[in-house]
Amino acid sequence: MARIPVTVISEKDFLAIHQLCAGRIADAHGAWEWQRDLNNRDEVASGHELVPIQITPVELQNYCRRHDCQPDETAIRLLTEEKFMEAERGALAS
Repeated sequence: MARIPVTVISEKDFLAIHQLCAGRIADAHGAWEWQRDLNNRDEVASGHELVPIQITPVELQNYCRRHDCQPDETAIRLLTEEKFMEAERGALAS
């Protein structure tokens, strides 16, 4: 089975990320988590391992500056994938 990264945003950080995204993500933390979980239901049902990847407002802001992109769901997903790949490379190197 595959290891699939899944974004985790703390409730404490959600408001700041929502503001960075200028409303381009769900308005409430619970609604955002519900949509994330809905998007991952097929992977869970297939037995894949979901790997939680925490992101913060500062990380998202820095990612968007580096890649000259706007903060939104796509940037959140790509940042999550980038952090996952870095973690996987680190695990392989040790």
